[in-house]
Amino acid sequence: MIEADIRDEPALDRLFSKRSIDAVIHFAGLKAVGDSTAEPIRYYDNNVSGTLALPGHDPQHGPPKTFLWIAA
Repeated sequence: MIEADIRDEPALDRLFSKRSIDAVIHFAGLKAVGDSTAEPIRYYDNNVSGTLALPGHDPQHGPPKTFLWIAA
C-alpha cells in the first residue's frame, strides 16, 4: 500500500516512474456537508480535481486497470 496526496504531482511522478500500478483505491474523499458549503473550493479541489487527475497521470503505462473511489 502507498499513501500519498493525489494532488502532489511530484509524488505521483516518483510513484509512477518506479512502479507499475494495477489498482488505485481513493479513500480521500471529503464528505462533511456543512464543511463543503463553508469551503467548496477545498472540497472541489480534493474530490473532483484530484480524483480526475490521478487515473490519467501515467502516460507510459496508461490508467490503472481498477480505480475505486470511496467516500462514505
